Amino acid sequence: MTLSPKTVGVGLICGSGLPRLLHSWVYPSQVGILMYHAVIREPLPVPDWCFLAEDAFRQQIAYVQEHFRVVSLSEAVERLAAGSVEEPTMAITFDDGYENNFSVALPILNEYQCPATIFLATAYTGTPRTTWWCRLNRALALTKASHLEWEGMHFGLEDRQQKAGASASLQSVLKSRHPYSIDGLVDDICGQLGVDPSQPVAENSPYQMLGAERIGEMVNTEMIEFGAHTHTHTILSLLSPEDQRNEILGSVDAVRQLTGRACKLFAYPNGGTGDYNQNSIELLKSAGVTVAVSGIGGPNTGETSTMEMRRYTVGADLDFMSFRMRAHHLTYHMKGLGLSRN
Repeated sequence: MTLSPKTVGVGLICGSGLPRLLHSWVYPSQVGILMYHAVIREPLPVPDWCFLAEDAFRQQIAYVQEHFRVVSLSEAVERLAAGSVEEPTMAITFDDGYENNFSVALPILNEYQCPATIFLATAYTGTPRTTWWCRLNRALALTKASHLEWEGMHFGLEDRQQKAGASASLQSVLKSRHPYSIDGLVDDICGQLGVDPSQPVAENSPYQMLGAERIGEMVNTEMIEFGAHTHTHTILSLLSPEDQRNEILGSVDAVRQLTGRACKLFAYPNGGTGDYNQNSIELLKSAGVTVAVSGIGGPNTGETSTMEMRRYTVGADLDFMSFRMRAHHLTYHMKGLGLSRN
């Protein structure tokens, strides 16, 4: 296999230790927050970037533990406010609330003594249901169909890569629809694929969501703190003010009941610049939330709004060299200088 000049260049930069040296010397007071989703032991039949392999996760956590001060999200915000971040510092977060956060990720976090925050989409917690994109992924994995025609689009489904491409394209389209219409649209797609849309998620499935018992165990470890991620994982800016209120308050209250603690942390679903608005922020404040994280990449400083904290997305599509560049803020700063498109 021939490596591209860019890949060779990134490898040389990482191998030289430049990312961590620059981080320590030039911007040690900038805090990074990593955003994970699911961590799995076996590959999905249809690949999805949100589902990271266990060995890749272990390699990343080992690296972070060695080269960063790893703190909880709450402590990271407190340190930024106090101006006491004087070394490379990292917080680890997970969105959605998959059961494998407990069964696969937690043992690794415990091994390396790295605290983390999990944001729960509370409509699915403790139920045999899962998020709509997981239902879509499962349907594509189970289907016997060789192709799909849907709303004027054609997708070949001959192999796992074609199915992965179909999943990614369909997810992109569905995210633009009104959040409360998506489940029905996924039901329609499942029907066309010949898959029962109401099929419950099996125990130990990679799509299974956390239950109350697991959440209680994680709270008791003092390694994990929990936050809200709306009730049904909806893009808030696509909702009316009243629906935003119901999604936010419902999830915040559910997290409080599940953990027995006040819910002061929140993650915006999808998390892009246009995925929430000022109304969302004001509703969160009224619900007692003091820290909200986005999916917008970049470092956090004492000037970063605690209601719009930045995070670096980490998934199956990020190789280890690129992970190191991202974690040390080097990709972000190179992009600011026009030296990187990532």
